[in-house]
Amino acid sequence: MIAICVGVELFASVFAVIPRLERHMIQMAGKYDAYFPEITIQDGHASIKEKQPYFIENVRDSRLVLVIDTTVSSYEDASRYLKNNPYGAVLTRSAIVNKELDQIEVVSLKRVPDMVINSDNIVKAIERLRPIVMTWGLAVLALCFVVTKLLQILTLAAIPFLGVRLFRGSITFEEAFRLTGVCMVAPVGINFFLGFSEIGMLNMLIMYYAVFVTTLIIVTRDYVREIQQIG
Repeated sequence: MIAICVGVELFASVFAVIPRLERHMIQMAGKYDAYFPEITIQDGHASIKEKQPYFIENVRDSRLVLVIDTTVSSYEDASRYLKNNPYGAVLTRSAIVNKELDQIEVVSLKRVPDMVINSDNIVKAIERLRPIVMTWGLAVLALCFVVTKLLQILTLAAIPFLGVRLFRGSITFEEAFRLTGVCMVAPVGINFFLGFSEIGMLNMLIMYYAVFVTTLIIVTRDYVREIQQIG
């Protein structure tokens, strides 16, 4: 039953969820030019054509500052842009300086390959890496699905196990485990069809667990009634 559910989830991921995520990533990449300048990295050094310092606008959080100033290369020069904000990042000539509260991290550009960062190149990179991501991503997804499905069944098996015993019925945890595994079919089936819709991933997850728990409660109730009638 778990293998069938994992297979259904993988099928939906390949033909529905992953293509939708890919479309969203390409759409986001297409918006890069509207918020950021074209950045060229060559021989471990960054540069832009715009006037500097270049402050990234349209940042929703007023506590966050994003600055590009490739005319400076020292940590001291970069840190002056961050001193009045708890969060931020500065792209200098040779590094990225990140600040999160009192923690400051400097990431060197020495090992960054030569590239030009703009919308077109980001979209091309996504399309070029798609086959590799699909191959390894599906392998990782399959493993994650197996582990998460087992954990879901082990956890939610407490509903029929405790529910039956609450009414003084007799059920072992192994029986509750099997019952929960069967009840997983309904939410997995619903999620399969939702995967081809435009519903958000968070809403899909909420509906999945809502259907799973509801199905378990209904099946547990019927199981208790059956035991009582036999008794």
